[in-house]
Amino acid sequence: MNELVVHNIIKYIGNENKQLYKFDKSQQYELQNIIDRWIIAFMNFPDDFNIINEKMRQELIDKHIVSSTNSHEFMNMLIKKLKQEYDEQVHTSYMLDSKLTHMLSLINPNVAKKLAQYNKEDVYQMLIRYNVQSNQWMVPTVVVDYLHRIFNVTIEAFASPINHRLDTYLSLYTKDKIFGSSGNFFKVDPSFFVGKSSLVNPPFVELVMVKMLNRLTAVFESQTHKNTRFFVVLPNWTDAVFYKLITTSKYKVYQTVLQRGNYFYETPAGKTVVATFNTLFVVLANFTDEIKEKYNDIITVWTSRR
Repeated sequence: MNELVVHNIIKYIGNENKQLYKFDKSQQYELQNIIDRWIIAFMNFPDDFNIINEKMRQELIDKHIVSSTNSHEFMNMLIKKLKQEYDEQVHTSYMLDSKLTHMLSLINPNVAKKLAQYNKEDVYQMLIRYNVQSNQWMVPTVVVDYLHRIFNVTIEAFASPINHRLDTYLSLYTKDKIFGSSGNFFKVDPSFFVGKSSLVNPPFVELVMVKMLNRLTAVFESQTHKNTRFFVVLPNWTDAVFYKLITTSKYKVYQTVLQRGNYFYETPAGKTVVATFNTLFVVLANFTDEIKEKYNDIITVWTSRR
């Protein structure tokens, strides 16, 4: 979610009760991240609304944004304003050209040029969908190229029309098919992955990551065809449910941790960003191949091109 929307939300909540809700810059940053995660989870799993809300409420308490006493009141105000702000962004056509021009200026110029061939309203709404995910960091292109060349990785899961590097990619939203996506990661048939190698770099939202791992396991168990493999990139949150799921998976053939400060991500504009957190990198497969020893070389590539 962009900073202006978060600013509007904070201003609205502050006006409701100035004594209870005053946020410093650190709290505003945490609030933006919490809101981003809430929207991503809700847009993909609306049936889990109560679970998502409770997770958000607990995060607000843990980050000292609200007290447990005021958390329910705060949540009600927050969700009300979120819906209002998001609806206004998605459905407003006022000054569409200027808004679209600004948003396209934030991404890779080559991608922006390709998007120019599509309907403006479709492009605008797509950019809004991904604008709520303010953290669009990607696995570096040099790593994606290496995975494609050495391990024949042909699918990017959880990519988008603005950041995919491979021709075949899945995204969070079925609507992205307009722009060449093969569909929603959670809705494509399991056979889509069979016999192929995929790069899986989901949003760092716990519910999304748990459901993603459950789906990968289901893919393995739904077919007998070998040579199916997933290169999975996750945050190294050792106390999270998804961490236990992936590190104890019977399909795990490789695991390592990239240490903060020693590797990098890329932004949609193509800029490199040195990571300030540890990343868990795991390979899941239903076969053992002769180039398994080359998995370590992936990390060498990822850490040597900053």
